[in-house]
Amino acid sequence: MSAPVDISPVTLEQIPVNQDRRYHLREIFGNDHPIELELGIGKGRFLIQSAEAHPERNWVGVEWASRYYRLVAERAAKRGLANLRVLRDDAAHVVRDTIEDAGIDVLHVYFPDPWPKARHNKRRLIQPPSRVRPRASWSTAGA
Repeated sequence: MSAPVDISPVTLEQIPVNQDRRYHLREIFGNDHPIELELGIGKGRFLIQSAEAHPERNWVGVEWASRYYRLVAERAAKRGLANLRVLRDDAAHVVRDTIEDAGIDVLHVYFPDPWPKARHNKRRLIQPPSRVRPRASWSTAGA
């Protein structure tokens, strides 16, 4: 059994749906390098190879499956990739609600889960705008 790896340097805190705030990725990375975002990173091969090959760019990967999220975070931490962060969250939520406007320069989406059954349409990442759920609005009025 291998020793545990500290993944905290490469992970991002998940922003709860009920909080109206957004990531300021350039502040998180502490530089103004271009930011590339990959949705659905799987085992992270593309993300890690890209971060290693292009240290002049910042890389963010979003994955819902905790097993793969943890695997990629450990691999990135072992390699000391200061230009890479991973986030365990719903991709649609991240893009719609938590990335600051004009916060990324390049978006990568490879092999999204097709969710072929009609009852799963709402889970599809890529879908017509009419199916996109409106952002939850929270009010503190009267509190």
